Amino acid sequence: MRSLTSLTSKSIEDYLSTILRLESVFGVAKTGDIAHELNVNYGTVTNMLNKLERVGLLKRQRYEGVTLTKRGKVIAEETIKRHRITERLLTDVIGVSPEDAHRFAHKIEHDVKEIIDQIDFVLGYPDKCPHGNPIFRKVEVVQHELRLKDTNEGQTYIINRISIENDEVISFLKGNGLWIGRAIKVKLIKKSSLQIEADNKIVKVPPRFSELIFVKKVT
Repeated sequence: MRSLTSLTSKSIEDYLSTILRLESVFGVAKTGDIAHELNVNYGTVTNMLNKLERVGLLKRQRYEGVTLTKRGKVIAEETIKRHRITERLLTDVIGVSPEDAHRFAHKIEHDVKEIIDQIDFVLGYPDKCPHGNPIFRKVEVVQHELRLKDTNEGQTYIINRISIENDEVISFLKGNGLWIGRAIKVKLIKKSSLQIEADNKIVKVPPRFSELIFVKKVT
């Protein structure tokens, strides 16, 4: 197995955490999706994936996508945990809005490794980030949820989390007055169109977003 010395710690963590987020939703991470999330071109991603595969952090399946090895997953989970704790520091202590917390946390998550345990302690060991995603603990948080795309017409749900907190999804939700904990009613589900209702307002949800937004059924 080759050394990681030719790769920067930040770039490794960025790629592996992005892959794990995509893998947790779609089963695999495709090159185009990784490029989109990291805002880099396809060729750059391909080159980086080759390097990460050579050092044993991921496996590539031709025509399918990328999955992390056990070693790669450990690094990704540590990075995401640190990111989500940092988000909670930004929202709970500093007062940054939840929609901005993801962007700022991404900038500083690599620089707080030595003090992340102290931050976690001060925050009281939160179990979720501001976007509803579980912070990796020894005891896993059971969500009892489903993707918005897998819901039933006419049923009411509560928005539970944003699985991949990119700016597009966050801006869409906030722009329509929607956020974690908000009740919605599913009005229409078709392959090319999904519509929900909130406060007597009909909102058309892009198909891609309906895969990233997770909800809980109102019983």
